[in-house]
Amino acid sequence: MVDILRAKYSQIPLFFVLLQIKTIFQRERMKLFDQYNEVINDDVIDRITALSDESNGDGKKAFRAIYLTMVAGLVRRSTSNMSTNMLISQLKKSAAIPLLNDFDISKDTLDKKKTQAFIDLGNKNISQVFPAVKSPLLSLVTTYAGTGKKETMNYTGFVTNMLVQFLLKNIDLEKLRVENFSDFLKSHHEALFRDSPQDLLDKMIPALGMHELRKMKVSFSKKDESSDNTNSDADELDGDSEEGFGFNKRYLWLALGILGILAVAYLIYQNKDSILSEDEPSVGTVYEDNSTIIAALDSNVVADSTLINPSTKPESDFDQFAKLATDSTKLTSANSEVNLPSLKFDKGSTEFKPEKSDLINQLVDLMKQNQNLQIQIIGCDSGNDSQVALKRAFNLKRSLQGKGISSIRIDAISNNSGVDNIKIRIVSK
Repeated sequence: MVDILRAKYSQIPLFFVLLQIKTIFQRERMKLFDQYNEVINDDVIDRITALSDESNGDGKKAFRAIYLTMVAGLVRRSTSNMSTNMLISQLKKSAAIPLLNDFDISKDTLDKKKTQAFIDLGNKNISQVFPAVKSPLLSLVTTYAGTGKKETMNYTGFVTNMLVQFLLKNIDLEKLRVENFSDFLKSHHEALFRDSPQDLLDKMIPALGMHELRKMKVSFSKKDESSDNTNSDADELDGDSEEGFGFNKRYLWLALGILGILAVAYLIYQNKDSILSEDEPSVGTVYEDNSTIIAALDSNVVADSTLINPSTKPESDFDQFAKLATDSTKLTSANSEVNLPSLKFDKGSTEFKPEKSDLINQLVDLMKQNQNLQIQIIGCDSGNDSQVALKRAFNLKRSLQGKGISSIRIDAISNNSGVDNIKIRIVSK
């Protein structure tokens, strides 16, 4: 490969040839689609379909649509270091589950009991690994492929764990760098839009709020690797041997490091007069900035103390939620859900009253101050109308998104619990 590039770019310095090779390495990381094609066939899908009493639609079309939609969700998550970090954290937890790691798709799908257990585990994992996706995904696929709800849920649970398996096989969690994992996910963007059916994209993007994916400009990380990380994560994600290309990436990083040092030395030499100048920065400006900062900190302390100090007023339902979201209490199925009668609707209505806006703003502030907080909004209706309940949940979700909270951190579902308010379950904090 090096010889080919040198012949093509004979007048260009070797440094730029090396950069070209690095770009080629990055663009070849598209393992997820290859693994799908290697592992999934008609027999596997037919075995999963057979687990459901209903099989009205096109199971193969539904299975592929779910996989493509989840890959799209991963590509979207790659644009945020915080979201990528959260994904890595969930993958580490998944790596400790024996069933997920040991399940052999080609062989174990012959065992109906084991396959169903694998599917049930996936339906539990989806809210953790792919937050805010499950509800709109089920609705999207049943409409797109004509499959029933039970059948679609089986496909979704299976694909969730299958995709987690693929990711775990591509990475070394102990050595993984966020930037390299983000690059790996981004590298699927072009193939996703090239290979996905247009009618699926037309439904997927608005249904899951992925409009930014169409205009997403893929740029790979250019950060230098540490000297002791000779087996870089990029190599682990590629799965390609450096010797196979007749090229060792350590020389690339050495060249980049030397050029960086020379560039810094040149800048210092050119600006030595200003650097050695005895002029001091304006003391008045520093004092003015410090007073502003101190005032802002004081106001935050007052606001926070008002929120959590029970001596000033009785603890409200939102105060209880905020306390659970910010303290060190370990989340369990019993304590992670908080009922919020303060976010109540008129009977049959799906719109919040104007006076609820202050409470919604408090929820926005809480999520901005706690960037690891992920929630599941549960809409309820006293008349047990699931559509009304779901619209209420999505109403709050849209309000939070409109105020700057990423949809990745919010899921919305319905629950016929006989009340007319919102409940919120804390997924992670």
